[in-house]
Amino acid sequence: MKNRLFVVPALAALLTMGCYSGVDVQPGGLGLPEGGQDDDAPPEPTGEEPEPDAPSDDDTDPSDDEPETAEDPFEVPNHEVRLLPFGVRMNNLARLLDVEQDHFVFDELYMRRTMLGDHDYANGVAPDLSWSPTKMSVWVKGLVPVCNSAQWLARYPNLSADPAPLLRDVLARDPDADELAAYQALATNAERPDELTCLAALSSLDFVAR
Repeated sequence: MKNRLFVVPALAALLTMGCYSGVDVQPGGLGLPEGGQDDDAPPEPTGEEPEPDAPSDDDTDPSDDEPETAEDPFEVPNHEVRLLPFGVRMNNLARLLDVEQDHFVFDELYMRRTMLGDHDYANGVAPDLSWSPTKMSVWVKGLVPVCNSAQWLARYPNLSADPAPLLRDVLARDPDADELAAYQALATNAERPDELTCLAALSSLDFVAR
């Protein structure tokens, strides 16, 4: 495919809970067998020198048990990608909707602007034009109100059935047959096909990167 389309996968947070059954209560008392004798109590002294304990599997170097570094759920080619400055991306969005950049439909994006790479020199935050799974996810979440706004729906009606008008604006050229087929396949069997088409187009590297 000629256009650099990246679709953000839905990431499900899986919560696992461990079960703890507590101390086993035996007839002879808490944690003790019947008769009250503790099997773990030290033996009576016999006057003989105890033999040294044999090394066990537990006597290992703690460094061998270091946890593995968590990996990102998916990768983006950030060595090849340089985002457009946040202000440029917002200007391009405003142009698509034919509204001002401070329109309320962009509030979610502006609330997360530093997470999306914008600078805040007053607080020592420099611009960050790298692309990452986290930044991609934040960008998509901020686009949801945009893709469901009255302004967007009026400008791009029936988007999943005919993505050509949007792709023409995103790519600054006519989309080819492969690109149209890719977007139409993406929307097939989707619960909200128009929204998904909007999110995919506005998250593509053609739109957000240099």
